[in-house]
Amino acid sequence: MSEQTVRKSKWGKVAKVMLIFGTVLLCLFGLAYSLTDIGEAASGFDKNREAAKKLGLPFSAADMDRLRAVPDEDNAAVILGPMLDRIAEVTKKYDYKDFNVFAKANWSKIAADFPLVAQASRKKTLIFKRDWRDPFSLVTPEYVNIRYWTRFLVEEAKVAADHGNRTLAVQYLSTAARLGMLIDKDQDFVALGRRQGTVTMIQTELKRWVPMHGKDPEWRTSILEVLDIIDQPYDLRPCFRTMHWQSLYAAEVIVGGRKDTRPQTEIDYPQDVFPNMDSMKSEAKWFKVLPRFGMASLSRIDEYYALVLTNYPSDLYDFTALDALAKKTEAFMDMTRFGWRLGLSLRICEYVIPMYTLDYGKGFHREYAQTSLLRQALALLDSGKSPSVHRHDIVTT
Repeated sequence: MSEQTVRKSKWGKVAKVMLIFGTVLLCLFGLAYSLTDIGEAASGFDKNREAAKKLGLPFSAADMDRLRAVPDEDNAAVILGPMLDRIAEVTKKYDYKDFNVFAKANWSKIAADFPLVAQASRKKTLIFKRDWRDPFSLVTPEYVNIRYWTRFLVEEAKVAADHGNRTLAVQYLSTAARLGMLIDKDQDFVALGRRQGTVTMIQTELKRWVPMHGKDPEWRTSILEVLDIIDQPYDLRPCFRTMHWQSLYAAEVIVGGRKDTRPQTEIDYPQDVFPNMDSMKSEAKWFKVLPRFGMASLSRIDEYYALVLTNYPSDLYDFTALDALAKKTEAFMDMTRFGWRLGLSLRICEYVIPMYTLDYGKGFHREYAQTSLLRQALALLDSGKSPSVHRHDIVTT
């Protein structure tokens, strides 16, 4: 046998070994892949996307603009712009100590803006212009500045109430209340949190007014008017629609469908919607080699938000239904629900879908309870008792 023949035979054996080894590896990879839910999730992509679209979930910046389109004459943001800029300048000097001291020293600098702020607070909605082409870089300083306005107004209402000036006290407090109710019209979970903070301030001040002025029929009527302003239900559905676009955008960046447009320095990038983006991208590179991993991830995102909107209670005061929905979403995100399979399609979802959102319902319940207790406290005055309003109950003396 010639040397050339021997060499060919040797390489033929190597090729066979390599082929067998490759086939074994491919089989093992196929077996491992079959143990995941990726195929199932990716196969449901078209169905989940169609369901999400029917529910009005946004898939582009243009969709977001359409969802948030309101006439200028109904939009408080059109009026508030200059007033928010001015209060931003004033509060730059706030050192986060006693706000009542700061408010007394600086109210004169913004008092002239109050009539326009009061006018804006009576508008139907509040929608700020944003560039939704890059939801990563969205910053919401307006919420902070509206919060400062409500804090100033509550402090002025305190002063007026202490001096027995019902008209002025109610003007200030009712304007603060209306601003607080408007802010979550901006369809953002951060804005919703600002509304909760404002309502808490209003309730705290009204707790002072009830024993102080509640026996006066005019004051009582005014207190009830303010309670009527804040006694409104929360609706998280617009916020979930906004969050769908943000989650979808983030996931597409992670799996490679979109360019990461984040500025490179923290100074240039003051607000990160998804602060763990780098960790997400680092982990995802190990999964992106799996066929249809990206499609499976996007499919699960659509499926999750469709689940929320489909099961969201039509009765906005139905906390039992809201709690049940929270449990459904927790079950959806539980990777062990796939039994012997690995729920890898949920790995990206764990990063880009905030699970705290439905927890807001507990805060709503407490808030409504406080408003109800204030109404009960006023009713107790008719029996000749003097109410002392506490956080969770009413003690009569």
